[in-house]
Formats: sequence, structure tokens, C-alpha cells
Amino acid sequence: MLPFDSNETPTISFLISNKKKRLLVIDGYIYQQNKFTAKVSYWICEVKWCTAGVHLNSKDQFLKYTETTHTHLPVPERLEIRQMLTSVKTRVDRETVAIGQIYNDELAKANLSRAALAIVPTAREASKCKLFLF
Repeated sequence: MLPFDSNETPTISFLISNKKKRLLVIDGYIYQQNKFTAKVSYWICEVKWCTAGVHLNSKDQFLKYTETTHTHLPVPERLEIRQMLTSVKTRVDRETVAIGQIYNDELAKANLSRAALAIVPTAREASKCKLFLF
């Protein structure tokens, strides 16, 4: 969805995907980089059936939204979980502590909302399904 005041520059941040690619976060929506040129990078919504997009300049500054709006609402719980998993991955790369212990520590520290806690997998579930880290 486009913001109410389209002249206002949105706050952007980045996450790292499971494949070590950057993900763009704006207003609770997560975007994957689609393509880039020397001057502009093009980002599309990570939801496969949504065609909304964003353009950034080469310094990762917002340029514009695409003409298409999101066909879904943002899911803040997914964003909370992705941020927690980024912390887990960073610690796994730096520390020699068991991955399950790091996962549980970060889960406790993340202070997730009730909705996010309801959908986040336990360390055992994540390792069995190879969802995130293992």
C-alpha cells in the first residue's frame, strides 16, 4: 500500500536472507532485490503473488514506489521472526556454543509478540525441517 503522504520518505532498513542476500524492509513489508543498474536498484515484494515494488538509488536511498500497490497486509510477526533469526545467524557464525542453545537464547531475548511466538518454530522444529539455520 502506498503511504498516505507520498511525498514523505519512508524509513528503510535491511535484513539478511537465508541465502545471505539483503532484504529491504519498509513499513512492515519485506522486499527482495530484483535487479540493479549503476544508478538504481529495483526491489519487489517477497510475497510471490504481490507485484508491489520500490526503487532505491545506488546509496540505498528511497526514490519511489512502483505503480502497483501491495495485494496483502504486512505481517509484522514475520518481520519480528526474521530479525530474531538474523541475530541467531550472526551468533552462530561468531560463537562455538550449540546452535540450539543460541536459538533458545535469542528467542528469549527477542521479546516477540504473542502472535509471533505462536508461529515461530522451536529449535527442534527448525532443525528437523531445515527451515532457517540447520
